[in-house]
Amino acid sequence: MVLISSKIDNNVIRRNGYSRQLLLITNISLSILATLCNSFIKGWV
Repeated sequence: MVLISSKIDNNVIRRNGYSRQLLLITNISLSILATLCNSFIKGWV
């Protein structure tokens, strides 16, 4: 799913460097959020 969206966004990213930075920040934020959620769930189990 991530790979597919990356291929679709490639043209937009090449045209606009800001979009690439924004996408990178979003991906990092989602990764951190997912890690926190996993830790939280494991904490309950």
